[in-house]
Amino acid sequence: MLAIPASCDVCGSTLTYVALVMVPASVYQMTKGFIVVIVAVFSVIFLKRKQYRHHWTGVLLIVLGVFLVGLVSVQGSKKDGGSGTELFGIFLLILA
Repeated sequence: MLAIPASCDVCGSTLTYVALVMVPASVYQMTKGFIVVIVAVFSVIFLKRKQYRHHWTGVLLIVLGVFLVGLVSVQGSKKDGGSGTELFGIFLLILA
């Protein structure tokens, strides 16, 4: 019974550490804040909890913040002649 959640945790941790090599630590920290959005969506889907307007406003602000941090990070790496691995790293973080 523990194999399924344990394997999900191993996969998520592996993706997170691979992504940490590709992005700066500050972008990593901000993108890991996206977990709040996923928890809010899962609480509505699986627990059938009602989220109020102020909850969704907070979730929207988190999405906007993560988007802006990712956008600035990717554009900054393109100016420096980056190879595009930072965008893939941000994708891995959101996937994890």
